[in-house]
Amino acid sequence: MIGRIATVREVKARWAYSEVNSPRFQVLYAHHPHSAAILSNANANVPFDDLSTMEVDVLVDLHRQVRAYFLPFLKDVGFFTCEVWSREQVESLHVSPGKRLLIPLRSFADSPPPVGLDGKPAWDDPRVAAGRVPRDRPFVQTEPVPVVQFEGRMVLLDGYCRSIVFLKSESKELLVWFSINSAEKT
Repeated sequence: MIGRIATVREVKARWAYSEVNSPRFQVLYAHHPHSAAILSNANANVPFDDLSTMEVDVLVDLHRQVRAYFLPFLKDVGFFTCEVWSREQVESLHVSPGKRLLIPLRSFADSPPPVGLDGKPAWDDPRVAAGRVPRDRPFVQTEPVPVVQFEGRMVLLDGYCRSIVFLKSESKELLVWFSINSAEKT
């Protein structure tokens, strides 16, 4: 997959497909009339590239509904290219946990998650989810994480949990879908 050029549409669909059977996100995708078939494919480990055009269309629509917050980050993106990034490159990323606030990934990963009324952090916070991964488990990545250039910074859009697990692992490289602005591709 390294060196592959992907459209924004494809990366949005891949992003949604990576979340449809996630315990953290599944409920957000369940409302769509075609989500059951897509969930069945995801649970059966059907590769993204084997999905039908209609299923990809549904995933793009689901992404638009579920991940609307991130659409402004994709406004000027024309394409993505799959690259291998070093630990140092990943550590230089920023994340946007809400309200268009951009903070360094490392600061986000090292900060305590907010707690609910019960005094416990939300089980679906990426820092909590990453903390449930045994430290001795080898890091395995099945899908690159999308990164865009936004307001002069490199911003990780999805894969916060995967990236935190990566930073805690001994792995040296992470697959990234890196944005290519529309003007750069022409």
